[in-house]
Parts: sequence; C-alpha cells; structure tokens
Amino acid sequence: MSISAKTPPRLRRIGRSRGCALESAELHQGVAVNRGIVIGGGLAAVVVAALAGGPAIIGGKVQGEVQGAYARVFQQLPFIRLVEQRYDKGWMSATHTATIEVGCETPAGPDGQGGSKPIRFTVTDTIQHGPLPGFSAAALARVQTEVRLAGEGKAEVEKAFGGQPLLKSSTLVSYGGSTRGSFESPKAGFTAPDGTVVAWDGLAGTFSGSDFTGRSTTFEAKAPSLSVKSPKDGGELTMSGLRMAGNTQRPGDYMFLSVGTTEGGIDSISFKANPGMARTSAVPRPGQPVSVSMTALKFKSDASLDKDLAASTVSMSGAMQVNEVKIDKIEFAGGMRRLHAPSYEKGMQAFMKQAYACPKPGEKQDPQAALAPMIDLLKGLLPHNPEYAVDKIAATYKGKEGVISYSVSTQGVTEDDLKAPPMAVVMSKAVVKASASLPLAWVEEIAASVAPAQAQQLPMMLDQLSAQGLVKREGELLKADFNFSAGKATLNGQPVPLPFGGAPAGAARGS
Repeated sequence: MSISAKTPPRLRRIGRSRGCALESAELHQGVAVNRGIVIGGGLAAVVVAALAGGPAIIGGKVQGEVQGAYARVFQQLPFIRLVEQRYDKGWMSATHTATIEVGCETPAGPDGQGGSKPIRFTVTDTIQHGPLPGFSAAALARVQTEVRLAGEGKAEVEKAFGGQPLLKSSTLVSYGGSTRGSFESPKAGFTAPDGTVVAWDGLAGTFSGSDFTGRSTTFEAKAPSLSVKSPKDGGELTMSGLRMAGNTQRPGDYMFLSVGTTEGGIDSISFKANPGMARTSAVPRPGQPVSVSMTALKFKSDASLDKDLAASTVSMSGAMQVNEVKIDKIEFAGGMRRLHAPSYEKGMQAFMKQAYACPKPGEKQDPQAALAPMIDLLKGLLPHNPEYAVDKIAATYKGKEGVISYSVSTQGVTEDDLKAPPMAVVMSKAVVKASASLPLAWVEEIAASVAPAQAQQLPMMLDQLSAQGLVKREGELLKADFNFSAGKATLNGQPVPLPFGGAPAGAARGS
C-alpha cells in the first residue's frame, strides 16, 4: 500500500498501521526461519559430534572389555599363555592381535630324540566401533575374530584348511553389554606322513550371552562329519551328524563351576580296526578285524548349585553293534552329588596352576608338591559327603536287559578325621555300592561261544556260586549286590574278605 502527502490523514493512519503489521509479520517469519535453521543446525551438530566423539569413547570401552576377556581366559586356563599382544585403535575401528601358546617346551633326550615345543596360535580381533558399527546395526561394537596356527606347521595347516582360519566368529555387542553371534570352522582335509587320511566337514554354530565375560551363555553347534582312515593298519573312525545346544551360567565369582543344561546327539559313530594288518618289526600281529558302531545317540547333562553344594547328571542312550552282534539299546546315567563348590573352586585353581606350570630349564618336579593341591581339594570336599554314582549302565539284547550300577561316597567325615592322611580317611569313611543284573540267556550264549566244550557244565557252576552266596538267581536273571562301609564289605549280604585287609571304623582318627 503506497502512502503519499495527498492521501487523507485518516487513510494515512490506517496505511501506517497495516504497514507495521506487515513488517511485524515479516520479522516474526524471519525469526521463525532462523530459529528452525538454528535448531536444525544444532541437531546436525549433535549428530556430527556423536559420530565424531562417540566412536572414540566407545572404542575405549571396547578395548577394556576385549583385553579384560583375554585376561580372564589366561587366569582360568593357565595352560594357555600370552606371548604378546597389540591393540591398534583408530577412530571407527580397532585391531587386537594376540599370540598365545599351549603346552610347555620339553628338552630332547640324551640321544637327541623326543622333546617338544609349545603350540602357538595367533588370534586377531577386527573391531568396528559403535554407535553404528559397520553401519549395519546400532550397537556398541562388532567383533570379527580369527584363530590361526603360528610357527611350526603353519603352512601345512593353512593348506589343509584351504587358507581359511582354524576358527572364526562374528560377535555383536549391544550397548547393554549382551552379545550374540556365530562361529564356524571350515572344511579341512589332509594326509599325514604315515598315510592317515583326515577329512573334516567343518563346524558351525550360534551363541548369545548376557555380557562380554560369558557369565550366561546360550549356544548351539553342528558338525556334519569327521573321517580318519589309516591304510597302514586298516583303522577307520567316522562320525556324522553331531549336534548340541545348551545354556550355561557361571554363578558368583566361580571360574571352574557353571550350571545349566546341554543336550544333543550323534547320528552315527563307528570304529574299525584290523589288528592282523598291523606290523611290529615286520611281523604281523595276530587278531581278527573289529567293527564297533553306535547310532541314534542322544545325550544330556545338567548341573545345578544349591547352598554351596553342586550336583551334575549325565545321561546317554542309543543303539550299538559289535561285529555281527546287534545291541538294540544302550543307556548310561550318572553324575556327581554334594560337591562343595567353594572347596572345588579353590582346589581347581591351585591344581591348574600347579599342573600346568611350565618348569624352568633344569628344574625338577617335586612329586609331593604336585600332590598338595589334590590333597587340599579332598580335605575340602570330604566333610560334605560327596558322591559319584553311575546309576545305570544298561544294554538290551534280544529283548532282554542287563543292568550294572555303582556309587562311591564318603559319610560322616569330621574335622578330627581330616588330621589323618586323606586315603586313610577315605578307607574308613568310604561307602561303596554296586549291583549287577544279567539275563541268564546272555551267560549261556557267551559260554557257548567262548568255551563250547564246557557250556554244558554251566548250570552246575551257577548252582555252586548260588550256594556260596556269590550269585543270586531270580527267575531268568543272575544278580549280585556289593557293599563296602566302615571298612567292611559284603556280597549279597554275606561278609567277604578284602585283599587290602580293610580298615576298622574310626581308624582314621589318631592314625
């Protein structure tokens, strides 16, 4: 709107009022635009700052986690030692390289033969830092790990694995510290100097964990097949369809104790040998070909902890064939009970350090010092009445089942008892139970095949054993029960002498 001197006063006032309003609107619009620019620019600056500074901060945290994880492995497994390590950290990524060795160097004998060197491996971790590692996911980091043999034999192993690492894995670490990823070992095949042919069809699996330390882990793995053949002696080992899955948790500060469940199976595993083909000094050894196979194997293990007492169970089942003999079903069940966890942890730490410490050149091992950790371990476990039990070893053959079971434990060990040597305590406080139940038809068939001339005398022999109380006959079953307690033994309820003379109850005290 144009205002001139000829414009009436009233209209001039209205025009000026509207002009101010337009100017004010334009001013507010400019401020709003500028505010949007400032806010948008601020957000962009924050994002840029996060991308610029975030990886550096995250990189420092990841470095601590990675090196801490390696330190825990070396502490828990002293037979794995760190030779050297490097951590090259960049802005968005880092590389951690560690050379580790397994085993000790042993000198050669006076004739120059023998001796060994530790096996060395190179572990390389290629790390992409968050907040967007590799721009593939929002996470703290992504870690690609490769394990390769280092030193002697490296070229041969690299060739066997087609230039691939022995093992590789990919791990995504979340901001909360949890992990998930996958691992694999590639196919491999080689021929040993003695002609043995090995074919490995690889290994693959997945895992997830609650944190970088592996305190709680869930996993599954599969290995299609393994074959080892020795043309020299006709030996052959094959395995197919290995699979397993489980979850483990490490309670408290324990390093050698975990709880959880693992289960899996093997489609088939077989072993063949022809002893007649083996030669020693160019002279064939006598023997018949042997073939053992197991199919449809299933296994499961459980471990638990209750008020410092650990327990574990293991079970297995499947079918079996030995040469032409087919066993319809085999079963195993057993485990440990009342294992005092703090004593076990302390004893295992001491044992591992003692057993896997590499001696210095010329240093001689002290047998008593080597036994000390085991003695201390026994002293910690025995007062809690630990037990190892094979609850069932069973086989079903031609529709009939045979069963064997046994258990070994201690009962009533006191602090006073522990002043005596551990073996004296065991002999006086040990409780051993064993039982067997075999079908009579099995015994008759074995006798007919092993000693056919004496097979007709078997009923008379069994009658004599039954009259002496060494065997019990219950229908078509032959049974026996053995018990050892307080230094005394019984067989089917009757006292039997012991070859070592036994030990009277309480003999540990004051011995």
